[in-house]
Amino acid sequence: MISLSLSKEIQDYLLSKYPEEGCGFVLKDNTFVPCENVSLDKTKEFEISNEDYLKYEWDIKAIVHSHPDGKDQPSRRDMSSQISTNVPFGLCVTRPGWVSPLWFWGDGIPDVPLVGRPFRHGATGTDGKGDCFSLIRDYFRIELGIKLREYPRDDNWWHNGQDMYSDYFKEEGFYEISQEEVRENDCFIMKINSDVMNHAGIYIGNGLILHHLALRLSRREPIGRWPKMVVKWVRHKDVT
Repeated sequence: MISLSLSKEIQDYLLSKYPEEGCGFVLKDNTFVPCENVSLDKTKEFEISNEDYLKYEWDIKAIVHSHPDGKDQPSRRDMSSQISTNVPFGLCVTRPGWVSPLWFWGDGIPDVPLVGRPFRHGATGTDGKGDCFSLIRDYFRIELGIKLREYPRDDNWWHNGQDMYSDYFKEEGFYEISQEEVRENDCFIMKINSDVMNHAGIYIGNGLILHHLALRLSRREPIGRWPKMVVKWVRHKDVT
């Protein structure tokens, strides 16, 4: 996404704003423009003024911000903002005297491998991390040319009132099939320590599935014991 020198410039600035969330724009000419955080609670969230946004609107390559003493993952609000602006977002964590590596997410970032990803809730990042839905979304785009929409979500969304797979898979063009009908590129959805379906993956043929469990790397593995845990098998309408 950006050079190491520009990344360091941004990290240094975001660290300088600790304990507040710092923010700013990466422009298309690969320069950084710091912005004032006009949020009412600058330690919990960031907001960029309409004046700043309109001034640079057509030149913005990415929007960056920090999470002081927070998690190195986008919040539901962060993901909603990224989708609404339609440019990649960058994030790093700041603590006294320390800043984490800067990474980006959003449509348009370079592809990352489907196998061997570390787990992090939320969208796929340039650091190669993501969750089970982001893996499915990337697989369908990269392998099948099918674009699924992104959906804002917080960590542990299944314990906080969201039922993402029930609510959105039908909207994305998936329909339920029986286990006997399963073929390559169909998806499974299951419950893991949850009252709602909170994990999904893809059957990739030859007795193998591709999925991404929390605390594990994304992987291909034999279907083995997994079918007995599946609540639904689904197929996308555009998969032939």
